[in-house]
Amino acid sequence: MKKAIHIYRKTRFRVEGELIHEFFINGEYRNTIRMCIFQQQYLDEHKTSGSTLLKPTAQ
Repeated sequence: MKKAIHIYRKTRFRVEGELIHEFFINGEYRNTIRMCIFQQQYLDEHKTSGSTLLKPTAQ
């Protein structure tokens, strides 16, 4: 799990929260880490000179 979190942080995802005892698996509770990145934040960090990114369609 630490490798996955490292990759998410490297790509600018942020920890949004930790859900304690979210799942019960194989006789024990497991926590969940929720991570997020917002569209504008992603677009700002991945600007290209040719505007090859699709424009958002949600309204």
